Amino acid sequence: MQTINVSEGQRLVALVSVYAFAFLSPWTITGGQIAQVFLFAIAIGVAWKCRGRLKYEPLLWITLFFVTYVVLRGWAAAHVRPDMAEAQWTGVWDWIRAGPLAILIVVYGLAVAGPHIRNMVGILAANAFGTLGNLVRGFSTEEVIEAVTSNKRYFFEEMHSIIALQCVAMILLISAFVPPLIRCRSARTRYVWILACAVALAIFSIALVATKSRSGWVALAVALALMGALVLWIHWRGTGDQRKSILSGAVAVVVGFAIVMIAFGEQIENRFEDEADSIEKLVSLPFSAMEVGDLGYGSVATRARYWEFAARLFHQQPLFGYGAADPGYLRNEHPIAPQLEGRTDNFHSSYSQLFVSFGVVGALPWGAFLLLAIVAASKLLSAGSFRTSTGLYVLAFIVMFAVWGIANQRLHRFDLIQLYAIALGVPLARVCAHQLFGRPKLKRQEVEDNIDG
Repeated sequence: MQTINVSEGQRLVALVSVYAFAFLSPWTITGGQIAQVFLFAIAIGVAWKCRGRLKYEPLLWITLFFVTYVVLRGWAAAHVRPDMAEAQWTGVWDWIRAGPLAILIVVYGLAVAGPHIRNMVGILAANAFGTLGNLVRGFSTEEVIEAVTSNKRYFFEEMHSIIALQCVAMILLISAFVPPLIRCRSARTRYVWILACAVALAIFSIALVATKSRSGWVALAVALALMGALVLWIHWRGTGDQRKSILSGAVAVVVGFAIVMIAFGEQIENRFEDEADSIEKLVSLPFSAMEVGDLGYGSVATRARYWEFAARLFHQQPLFGYGAADPGYLRNEHPIAPQLEGRTDNFHSSYSQLFVSFGVVGALPWGAFLLLAIVAASKLLSAGSFRTSTGLYVLAFIVMFAVWGIANQRLHRFDLIQLYAIALGVPLARVCAHQLFGRPKLKRQEVEDNIDG
């Protein structure tokens, strides 16, 4: 395949833009969106420069399909219901900026900047530093201590569910990169990084406990279980040095998790006991004669009723959904559980939001991107060192994101977009760069070996 060259100026602009997007987005929406505009311009330039190869590049076609579908579905819904036209077009604008398009511009930006392991890890680290900085600013130590030692919830500047997701993602990121950091040749550098990771893990763990987010805790537990299984698999297949570092990293993560459970186990247990009866009934619901209306009035029961309502809406229009407008208005037009009457909140589920709005057809592009990211991340697992850690994090992130989305609805919020766009964009950029630019694999491998070694 003939190589398409990228100038140093273009590479520098892409590099600055993608790093700025990763670091600034957690701090400020405006700064992140400005960087996103530059990345969008880069994406357009990539599409034009590599237009002859676009037939081999599925990400662009998936994105174009989703954007076109959202616009057409919003237009059709607005045409049928003129009274909902404004809400539909507002939803169209929100949705086309999310999901596939947001991921694609990060992929193209990183592909132009150079998807070497140095940049892949650097962008993830920039996002972690940005998230940490945003978390600790305005941090009220007294209120946080009160929250982690009682049943009181600490309210950060952002919504607690978003903060919980960010904390879980950063805990997974740091946990995934402990093994290669232990292998640093310089003992001083190794201890500095281990100390920094320990401090960051402590801050994110305390913040996660303070959010009192059950869905965040469950998502973290499931993702760590997957990461543990993958670590055992890598340990079984790896060489001596790799097995030693993987095992050491796994032990460090287990010890850290045990410390958190010992320190905050009582608060976590109390939080689940608040809804223990509803959770038990919900789990046994498919196997009993009970109905959703028998679950009570807690937050778990409310989510279950919303899920049941969304399932009925989806059953009526499974292919194309109801349009881009927030589906909350459908509560006033369809039979709903008496316990939900008068409520103005959302459906509390990303799956409900996506399938009710766009049906199966609109959900397929999201599934395609996730599948491609899983394949790309899986290929990194056997590559060694920082590439293995990157693959571990991305796979754990996808599982965590899937679990978290069951009880939370925030797919087109910018503070969530920047998180999944970076996590999924990193592994996809490697594949995309070779498909579009035809960069020799040997050269890229040599660069990565020099960094990892």
